[in-house]
Amino acid sequence: MEEFIMTDVKQTDIFSTFGLHDEVAEERQREEEERKRKIEEAKKNAPQNPLADKTEKPSKKEEFELNLESFIFHLGQQISILEYFTEEEIENGVRKNKKGEEVFVKIDGEEVRKRLEKDYPNLVKSHTQVVFLAKKNMLMCIQISKKKGCSEGASSSEGSFSPVKIPSWILNDFIFQAKKIYQTHQSELHADIYLNTDTKEFILDFPSQWISSVNCEVTETAEEQALKLIEWSSDSLSPIMKVMEIHSHHQMLAIPSKQDDESERLSNVLYAIVGEIDQLFPSIIVRVFNETTQSHLMINPSKVFESPLSASSNPYSLDLEVMNKGGVKC
Repeated sequence: MEEFIMTDVKQTDIFSTFGLHDEVAEERQREEEERKRKIEEAKKNAPQNPLADKTEKPSKKEEFELNLESFIFHLGQQISILEYFTEEEIENGVRKNKKGEEVFVKIDGEEVRKRLEKDYPNLVKSHTQVVFLAKKNMLMCIQISKKKGCSEGASSSEGSFSPVKIPSWILNDFIFQAKKIYQTHQSELHADIYLNTDTKEFILDFPSQWISSVNCEVTETAEEQALKLIEWSSDSLSPIMKVMEIHSHHQMLAIPSKQDDESERLSNVLYAIVGEIDQLFPSIIVRVFNETTQSHLMINPSKVFESPLSASSNPYSLDLEVMNKGGVKC
């Protein structure tokens, strides 16, 4: 019997084996090429962010009119200002040495943030702003959402996460609004998702923002965000925390851009991107920033969101015979 030895055989698909045209694959390739072309075109034609037109100047540090009754509200806790500052510092200012001369400087937001950061490492300077609500004599730390953008980039390594699951209606509502924005403005959309840790209720919030076909940037001030959080807590100061920032890449793929990688760097917040919203089932990625490795870890969206397919509208009667691997009835 003649022995056939197969060498150097390249695994291929059934279409190329018989020289057929895979119309589905070809159409998909055309769609990808069209997406890339539109991205480049959008970047060239996108209006410039008016926020970027202004040369940023160092803003004057805000001085807070604090007293011994002032308190910090953070993560549902009311913390006395005396936990972080002495009576002398509150009344006279923080002692500093400037050019060899001892001076007293009034407490400002950055000084509050620096002292809190020792106990709450996530309050990093680049993503945190401290506001003082004079009527309540209260300080709040607001984590700032950074600019987002879409591109054809690479994703990051796989990881795992197991927070409280976000209801499916939150994701559904965001996708619905993202589709409307794309249909009317051909733009991206940003939203924040908050959790009331007392009631376990979630809040989907669309802050004021500047949007374009390739970027979205929150314009809402830290003071406005603080007042919003107070309103949601119904003045009971329930602990409401941001758990996710989510934005759309409209018909583009849900792949983080370089801008996304630079902006999404808080380890206590989840980041989600929804792409291809023109499809029946849009693409979704979820990730978290790892401070130790300074990289993003991918998370299976099913570990974060409740499934919209978890229930059936009808109690179907199924007549089935279960077989094991050997084809024998179980």
